[in-house]
Amino acid sequence: MSQAAGSSSTTGRESEEIPSISETTTNVRRSTIREKLPYILTLHLKRTKGPPHPQYVVDMFEDIFSGKDVIHAENLPEKSDTVKKLVQVMGDIGFTIDSLKHKCISFYLCVLHLRSLFLIWSLYNNGRLLRLLSQVLAPEEHQSEFISQCTLLIEQQQYEQVFKSMQLNEVSTPRLTSPITPSIQHSTENLEKLLVDVNLFWEKYGNVNLLKLLLWEFQRKIALTAIQNGKDAHCLFNMLVGAGILRQSDVTVLIEAVYLGSLLGLDLTIQEIVPSFKGFDHFEVCKFSKHRQNLIDFGFIISNETIKLIGRLYSVEPEDQWDLIFKIERKGKLPDLVKELKKKNMLEEYNILKSLDNSAQ
Repeated sequence: MSQAAGSSSTTGRESEEIPSISETTTNVRRSTIREKLPYILTLHLKRTKGPPHPQYVVDMFEDIFSGKDVIHAENLPEKSDTVKKLVQVMGDIGFTIDSLKHKCISFYLCVLHLRSLFLIWSLYNNGRLLRLLSQVLAPEEHQSEFISQCTLLIEQQQYEQVFKSMQLNEVSTPRLTSPITPSIQHSTENLEKLLVDVNLFWEKYGNVNLLKLLLWEFQRKIALTAIQNGKDAHCLFNMLVGAGILRQSDVTVLIEAVYLGSLLGLDLTIQEIVPSFKGFDHFEVCKFSKHRQNLIDFGFIISNETIKLIGRLYSVEPEDQWDLIFKIERKGKLPDLVKELKKKNMLEEYNILKSLDNSAQ
């Protein structure tokens, strides 16, 4: 399941910058490695063109490895700007670096949650993960060259093993729910700051079409055209404010949207502004229906080939999987889609949406 060299994304922006993260946040993430993280996922980054390496690649290897073949987490060079940025990006998407090798990077899951896997798989499939790494490992003038000459590979068997193990762990581990409604205690400026911070992170790692699919939950309060025309997360969240769904006294819907969007790297950012928020293991999703949650989970697991197949089946030309699901739902074709998934023996996808299969009732 290699990502083709130079593959382009159907989402995100052409030019992306690494969002800032404090040294405190980085240190907190590092300190939790051995306490929380039993799962390792290996990500291979390889150049499709062998030696001789261009000078910027030689300089990057020297900056990270200083002549060594393997560096473990406790020996990562703290003065290396490249390593700092790499730790930051991987921490943001829910991973902590366990070790680095010249042509292999292995990670500990930084957040013990399935949604971290959802996010990295999505970024991997749409090409954004390779672009993010290019911004860390190559100078700006060489980033296009880096993307065209490199390929990423996540081993499917290992990914599936980690996924199944975490799935079993989530089922067997009771969630620690908090009775406290997450709220912002001070000025309305703090709500705006939260919206700005979430928007920046969403632009970097999230998907606006996913958020539009989520907001269709509130179709009786927010017009379809407004959702369709929403240009970014900040604009869409402000629609929730205008509809009275998101308020300074109750930011639950925003936190749940972040959670369902698998942007768990925002946990510490949210806690700084919303002290009553105790983390993503301390609440149950209540603002979004189980149906809406299932649609999001379905979108995270379907492959690019499946997106094309479904698009042809229903005469839809989607921007991505979220736009595809949104359009099919509005056509009223979801029950028919579920039957097609079953007919084609796509059981993993079918099982997520099988509640829509009337014939199975």
